[in-house]
Amino acid sequence: MPEPQTTFQDALDAAVVSIADRMRARPEPRKQRERVKHREITVPQSDDAKDAWRFAIREGVGPNLFLTVHWKHAPPKVEGMQPADRNSQLRDGLKAWFYRQKTGLPFVWIESREKTRPLGEHVHLVFHIPPHLHAGFTLKAHGLVARHSTSVSDTALKVKPVRHDWWTLLAYMMKGGNDEVRQRHGVPSKWSQYQGTIEGPRVRIAHSIGPTARRAAEAATGGVFNASAVG
Repeated sequence: MPEPQTTFQDALDAAVVSIADRMRARPEPRKQRERVKHREITVPQSDDAKDAWRFAIREGVGPNLFLTVHWKHAPPKVEGMQPADRNSQLRDGLKAWFYRQKTGLPFVWIESREKTRPLGEHVHLVFHIPPHLHAGFTLKAHGLVARHSTSVSDTALKVKPVRHDWWTLLAYMMKGGNDEVRQRHGVPSKWSQYQGTIEGPRVRIAHSIGPTARRAAEAATGGVFNASAVG
């Protein structure tokens, strides 16, 4: 007895049923984990930033560009998009651009977030970018902020070089710390201390100059060029 032939419609129906079955079996998406709220930079965070900066200098990739973005002056296209998410988008975009340049260097950055009443939430970032790429980096940063914003004012972001007295810039980035942090870094009293609560970490550091990379270098088993550059 001849076997019944499968028509195109039969195959299509079977495919639809199979997809529906898989979708029903798929677990529900996890709810986004609520970010911890922080009001000030802690001593361990500030010490980690200082150690990372020193390590980067020792490895020849000391931060040489300083980027500030005021998110209040670049409203998000997606309603409800949080500054922490926008910071991640910015870093990811800059990282992708950096690796396309094929410098052979790790992507080095340190981030400090602040929130004041007149300025709103904003972020300070230092990067190591080879001098011949500084202009391209600035254009890319502007483009990435504009891509996810309804508008971008002239005061939304600024890029400037890091001077030789890098410790002064580090102190500026740590001015949102507690009293001990400000004392350890010599933060002038004229720099505002009182800030609002921020969701998510106030200080972040690239893995390329983080604790793991530094320990590897100290143990002479690796270093900044062998550590993961994903931050």
